[in-house]
Amino acid sequence: MKRIVSLLLAALTLSAAGCSKAPEALDMPSKTQSPVEQALPESGKRLDEIALPEAQTRQDQPVVTDQAEPEPDQTGAAAAEQAEPPAEDPITMEGKDMQITFDRLPDTLEEFSALCNDLTKPENTCALFLLALNLYTKDKAAGEKAIDMLRGPRPMTGIDSQFIRDRLRDKKYLPLAYFDGATPENGYGPTQPYVLNFYPDQRPQDCEEGYMRLFLKTAGADAARPIKLRQKGDNWYLWEYSSILTGIRVPAQEDPWA
Repeated sequence: MKRIVSLLLAALTLSAAGCSKAPEALDMPSKTQSPVEQALPESGKRLDEIALPEAQTRQDQPVVTDQAEPEPDQTGAAAAEQAEPPAEDPITMEGKDMQITFDRLPDTLEEFSALCNDLTKPENTCALFLLALNLYTKDKAAGEKAIDMLRGPRPMTGIDSQFIRDRLRDKKYLPLAYFDGATPENGYGPTQPYVLNFYPDQRPQDCEEGYMRLFLKTAGADAARPIKLRQKGDNWYLWEYSSILTGIRVPAQEDPWA
């Protein structure tokens, strides 16, 4: 009997000793805590009350920088409309009693061409010749084409071009010298509007049939100078004009003896 009691006591002692081991002595795998669990305090705050580290709360977002708003597009039809100067009114050409008046002088071949719609009057052809010469002083190629329009079926040759080039060299004032108001003293600056007066031939019998001469005066010469024309159909075309391109008195500002 005593032996049985001793065995029971021994068994109870061993059982109590096994239960008294500390939890950390047990061979159990440890659980790794997440950054969020590490941040939780022992007080047991809720997750939504915990301030997470800045690195964990920041989300990848595109960087926004201050940029100036692009300027409105100035190209295209709108910009072209702003850049284009307003179109000028067509040049007016009026004739009365051998007098031709222009409100302004052409600066381009297109403006000149618009005036060549009536060559049935010889004074029109002569007046346009002065305008063509003035255009030549600004644009030689355009000036030659303008003169060709007035020569009809006889276009300019190389000799004709050389003749005009030589006569107008350093004499840009020469075509304007035949307009009213142009004098050596004012540098052959005509008054406006631009007026040309033509004078009939005092000896028409000297011209063959189908030809005509008209005369122009200038304050730069003592005698009137002729332009000879030839008729084809109803139109009159340039035939001979060398006298118009003959030298005249130089402008006062270019004359060392003035």
